[in-house]
Amino acid sequence: MACLATYMRDVTLNFNDEDIQLWAPNDRSAQGLVEMMTERKYEAGGISMISELAHEADMIHGKPYGPIKKELLELNEAMTRLHFDQAPNGCLDDNQCILDPEHSAALDDWRGTLYKASAFAEWDQADGCSKFVGMNGKAILPPELTPEMLEQRDTLNHFFNHRWNTTFFTGDTMTTVVPDQIELLELVAVGENHGVAKCIFGAVFVPKSALNHLKYNGGAEVGTIFDGDITFTPNNKFPWRLKKDGVTFTYQDMCGTRQDDY
Repeated sequence: MACLATYMRDVTLNFNDEDIQLWAPNDRSAQGLVEMMTERKYEAGGISMISELAHEADMIHGKPYGPIKKELLELNEAMTRLHFDQAPNGCLDDNQCILDPEHSAALDDWRGTLYKASAFAEWDQADGCSKFVGMNGKAILPPELTPEMLEQRDTLNHFFNHRWNTTFFTGDTMTTVVPDQIELLELVAVGENHGVAKCIFGAVFVPKSALNHLKYNGGAEVGTIFDGDITFTPNNKFPWRLKKDGVTFTYQDMCGTRQDDY
């Protein structure tokens, strides 16, 4: 928006549901300002010029996109293709992205580090300082977490703040509860006395009785998936626990392993 050192009149135009405010010197009447913006037959009016300028300046987010929006879309597409190990547009195949074997090996090593466990820090609003994620008063060293664990933690926080403990109408009472959930679980470790599964909210303790039940209903190996009724146990090693008789559904027809993104 340009500002002139004089008294101004303004008019607001709407393009693709976005408002653009124009200003004109006072010596132009309101009628004259509208006249300036009016389309005439066989004549390019102010509306066309403003619309073209708005798109070029990326003030309008719809098509046709301006140059900045186009670059962002192209960058997003390139990052998406890289994430799925696909060659950028214009390459004959995926192996032409990096021709130097040393660079290719370095990229593979870097990609591998993205999924390794590491210590993470975050800003603590309550204390006004940075702290390690998962660090409590008894711990000497911060726990190492994978990106998947961080995502599970964020999902749990989101549900706690916006699904389970929020007001839905005027006068509604705010709560601080974590209700039991029935979630899709995947076994990630199986021992003699218990197992460990994961869900969208984090790690789940699986008792031996549940493992025995799974052995006769699709299997109880690492990778076995099933639906389970879980309860929140924040003071234990694992934040969730499969309840007694908590296995609600098994995937025998899928051989107890993950076949898709269910």
